[in-house]
Amino acid sequence: MKKIFLSILLLIIALPFVYSQNVETEQTELINRLEEINTAIENNPNEDEFYFLRGEIYRKLKMYNNAIMDYTKTIELNPDYLIAYVGRCLVYIFHGIPDEAINDINHVIEIGPSYFSMDKLYAFRSSAYIVKNDYIKALSDINWAISNNPSEYGYLIVRAEIYEKMAKRSLRRSVKREYLNRAKRDYEAVEKIKNVGVK
Repeated sequence: MKKIFLSILLLIIALPFVYSQNVETEQTELINRLEEINTAIENNPNEDEFYFLRGEIYRKLKMYNNAIMDYTKTIELNPDYLIAYVGRCLVYIFHGIPDEAINDINHVIEIGPSYFSMDKLYAFRSSAYIVKNDYIKALSDINWAISNNPSEYGYLIVRAEIYEKMAKRSLRRSVKREYLNRAKRDYEAVEKIKNVGVK
């Protein structure tokens, strides 16, 4: 369930990625790009951008340890390369290392976003708290994201998922019912937003 939830979250709000219909073609293309970037790194071993791009490819290939190493190298070469912190955060979330993910996102939030809007950063941190099973902090962050970007229905889906997880943890029926009602309202709001977009 956690992997499905994270997949939905990251499809909705994570780093842009062009999905092809043919997975083999996509894999081949990424591997070809990886070979090109390896050559570029050999020729320019201190170029932060190349390590970041290779980290992105490793992330897309689900080679998470390699991705973490390249994002880290990018940050060592250029501590102001904020998107590398975000990329590493996402890999930490996928890899089930929420505390490190939270540290990276907190760093970016503290400095201020450049590539990402602040609501996306709070949504990323919310997903790290979900992996950590800290639903109160996850809810607080996703509520902040929703209040700052109410048209992003992906955030409502995330909040509904959090409410469902909180309902499962609750021992009191009345509290469980309230969380499930909140989740239902969020799913209904998502449908309304989608229907407005169709018209």
